[in-house]
Amino acid sequence: MTDLDRVRSHSLEWAHRFGLLSENWSEQDFLDFDLPLFAALTHPHARGSVLDLLSDWYVWGWYLDDLIVDRFKRTGDIDGAREFLGAVAEGDTVVGRSLRDLLARTPRPELARHLPNAIGDGLWEVENTARSRVPDPVDYVQMRRLSGGVPWAMVLIEVGLGVEVTVPESLDWQRFADAFADVVDLHNDLVSYRRETEYEHDVNNAVVVWQVHFGLSVTEAVLRVEQLLAARTALFDELCERLATPDTMLLITAMREWLAGDLRWHAETARYRKWPLRTFAPRGLGTSATRIG
Repeated sequence: MTDLDRVRSHSLEWAHRFGLLSENWSEQDFLDFDLPLFAALTHPHARGSVLDLLSDWYVWGWYLDDLIVDRFKRTGDIDGAREFLGAVAEGDTVVGRSLRDLLARTPRPELARHLPNAIGDGLWEVENTARSRVPDPVDYVQMRRLSGGVPWAMVLIEVGLGVEVTVPESLDWQRFADAFADVVDLHNDLVSYRRETEYEHDVNNAVVVWQVHFGLSVTEAVLRVEQLLAARTALFDELCERLATPDTMLLITAMREWLAGDLRWHAETARYRKWPLRTFAPRGLGTSATRIG
């Protein structure tokens, strides 16, 4: 049995044990989405119990995202979302119980402050969808950096490395973190556009934002978002080179590997296969993603 087969088996058992496959997902959903593969691709050097933990975290994060869609976004239940998201960790729910297990297994207490969808960003998205309120491009990009889960993923990158990396507080490092988030989020928006608009009836997608605010067709909006993604990818690559030092190289390399793995998972998972937009990968990191595995 390979390490990937083993972690798939582990996370499937974990999801069953905490009830994630009895409410919002089926076992087939779990197998189709293949989040253990996501963990293995984004953390290519993680093994054993560390990879198990990372895989369980990603299963939890995507499960919460889909639960919010089905229970609150598609129903327009803003009050229910506010109550649920206001007590994610404390509730006697599938999400709460599984989250407490993950936090107990993870020696990084700050993770509780960076949970995707649980720090106001999730409620913001529910309100936008319920009110058919398409956010303006600047507000959208800034909020998407939170709702996309990148601050959470950054801590998980360090969990995978087994170290805490201290980076200088500088404008370039902030630009680097923002570019990383934008590559993750804009690429996901392109791949998930049809799923989010046709199934989720969601307005929180860069293609929708550009289409509405700039009066574009869907095709034109896709091209604009692709151009922005290419520019943000180029900036990320540029800052990787500029910020690389013996003290930061480990983290920078891990972030590049994480992005490459993320791009490859989006190409391989069945999660978006029912709603293809078109084959897309940004130049640079998109080509390196094919070499991870």
